[in-house]
This record gives sequence, structure tokens and C-alpha cells, in this order.
Amino acid sequence: MGAVYIHVGYGRTATTFMQKHVFHRLKGIQYFNKKESLFIKSYTLSGDDRFRERAMELEMACDGKPMFFTDEGLIAHSPYSQLPRLKDIFPDATIVLTIRNQMSYLYSRYAHEVTRGYLGQKYWDVPEYSEWIGMKGGLLSGLLSYNMMYAAIKKLFTDVRVLFFEEYVKDWSIVATGCDCEFDNQIPVEADKDKNASAHKINDVIDRYNHVHSGILSGLFFRLNSDFSKSRQPIKRVECTPEDILDANVAGSTLRDIYLRENILFQEALGRNLPPAYFWKGLSE
Repeated sequence: MGAVYIHVGYGRTATTFMQKHVFHRLKGIQYFNKKESLFIKSYTLSGDDRFRERAMELEMACDGKPMFFTDEGLIAHSPYSQLPRLKDIFPDATIVLTIRNQMSYLYSRYAHEVTRGYLGQKYWDVPEYSEWIGMKGGLLSGLLSYNMMYAAIKKLFTDVRVLFFEEYVKDWSIVATGCDCEFDNQIPVEADKDKNASAHKINDVIDRYNHVHSGILSGLFFRLNSDFSKSRQPIKRVECTPEDILDANVAGSTLRDIYLRENILFQEALGRNLPPAYFWKGLSE
């Protein structure tokens, strides 16, 4: 059996972009996109042995060639029950974990929910940030405690590679370090093929109040003017600062303090310096 690499997210770390435009450039690796990797998430959520059989079929088909799977949903739903099943299906896998500093993640997550709508409502019904963080803060403070997540993964998997959003978005070849391979620089990393689809999504939101799924599109969407005709609702903008995010109170502590403590411990566990953004340097500049 060849090496197995599994990219488990987090979401909001350019996962969709990498799945479309980056991972296929990993040389010498059999890449399975998110749709082709769906059976892994299905097994981690259900435990249905039919999905294990699919894994065995792929191992035989690849005939010893390293395999790379990706699905940010592998830690997004119930990580402490999903991880043991992931270990069960691929016991010797190398886990590739992509993360983003918590302030930036929360802003992106909130912006994403504003553009998509919240719990089936229209985007203008999404709570203001202070209310939203009050509703989700407890869940997010645990999910974004990277030190705890890293420890949980390391407890089951020997080889865990952590890649930082702040670094690889400046140099996509860094992604190749997650799976011991070379990066094909002959293929430009660009989204030209998706420009028409992107424009369609944006127009779809404006015309029918549907969904924008891409973080990149969300950023563009919020920069559009909201001066629609009187028959249309204005776009709801994200109106929160880094301080609003970091100073949000969850269970008697600010997210600034919660994440700072976790990131210091995470840095010690990794044995390398985290990027400056994880210690809130320059976020207000």
C-alpha cells in the first residue's frame, strides 16, 4: 500500500480554491477531489462498512502510488467521533491540517453566513456580529482551539502536517510540503476557468438572493454597492472590526485571551513559531 495523505481542513482556509486549482499540481500523487473523497466523510459520520470497501478498492487501483484525499468536513461536524473512524479506515495516513488565525477565520465565517443566509433566512436577517458570536461563541472557541485539535489528531496519527493559510496563500508550492512531493510550477495557479462561474454566482445573489459559497467571492460581494432598485433589499455588510471579534466575551473570557493562550501552547507543541497574525500583531493597522 502506498502512502495516504488526508487533508481535513479547516474550512475557510482557501479549501475550495486549493481543491480546484492547487492540489492537482502535486507531482507523483494520485489526487482525489472532494467529490471523490466523499466516501471518507460518509464513513466517519456513519461507520457504514460499504464505505470502507471503497477505500480498499482505491488502494488496489492506485497500485502503491501515494493517494491524496481532501474534505474539510472531516473535522467540521464531530471531530472527536470522526477522527477514530478516520483512523479505522486509513490507520497509517498522514494528516494535512490547514489553519487560519482565529480572528481572520471568524470574520470570514461570519461574512460567509451573511452572504449565504442564516439558518435558511435571507442574508439581511443574519444577526449582528455581537449576537452571532453570542450564539456560536462557545462552539467556535472549542473548534478553533488549534492546540486541542492538534493534540486530538496526534493522539491517533503519528504524522500530522500543519500548513498556515497566511503562508501558503503567498506561495502555493508550500502545500507540497504536506505530502512529501514536488509542486508543478508549469501550471499557473489561477482561477481563470472559473471567472464565468464566479460572475454567475454573484449575479445569482443579486437577482435571486441565492448563495455565494466562495470566501473570495464573499470578499468581492461585500465591496459591491448596495444601491439596488427600491424593490430590492440592500446588501447587508459585515460591520465589525478586529477588536469587535477579539474582544467578544465567551463564558467570562474574551476570545482574545482564549485564543492567545491556546496559540502559545500550540506553538510549543509544534516546535516552531506561528505566523505573527496568530498573536494579533498588526491586525488593526
